[in-house]
Amino acid sequence: MIKIKHININFKEKRILSNVNFQLFPGELCVLVGENGIGKTSFITALSDIDNHVCQKETYDGSQMWKSWQKRNKLITFVGFQHPIEMPGIVYIHFLRLISKKNNTDETFLNKLQGLSNLLDINKNMFYRSMNVGFSGGEKRMFELFQMIIIEPNLCLLDEPDSGLDSIKTMIVARLLLGFNISNRTFLIVTHNPKLLTHLSPDSIYYLINNKVVYFRRKFYI
Repeated sequence: MIKIKHININFKEKRILSNVNFQLFPGELCVLVGENGIGKTSFITALSDIDNHVCQKETYDGSQMWKSWQKRNKLITFVGFQHPIEMPGIVYIHFLRLISKKNNTDETFLNKLQGLSNLLDINKNMFYRSMNVGFSGGEKRMFELFQMIIIEPNLCLLDEPDSGLDSIKTMIVARLLLGFNISNRTFLIVTHNPKLLTHLSPDSIYYLINNKVVYFRRKFYI
């Protein structure tokens, strides 16, 4: 279980989130919703310990405790960005093969590549292009999901994985996420799309309201 208590997140001098409490259980698929600009992306980036967001020292789980928790539990975290950066000169197929080496044989990697290409209807020529260079928003989302499936993380933090997708692709992404949601893998997904919520039927929904988190949990644990 991942438990965060009384976390405060600042960006420079601005308070983004105040006294946030939440917990994620293994195998849960959770969704984070809220108005634009309220701090959902800041929350995701703080959890992944990137960027220059600062967790206050008095919090129960600051960045150092988060790092030690990840190391102690051998947690592999994947972060799906809202705006993936372009990386000229890095060919996607080479990058995917590199990150696949820990969890996949060459045969497994090729099988995943073939299966995902067919499922997501991706032109195979795109694998030989530079990462995200000239990609549409929807194409960037598809290739981030490729990375997630190949890495096989324990914790998936996805910032609007449905952004830029039509209704059919949104349904496909939902099915892919549900199929990838196994007992030892936890998801926290940011979305504005009610269709994705309907397809996913999440275990918990977290609302960011007035710099705080309010949540509704469908499952209860003892």
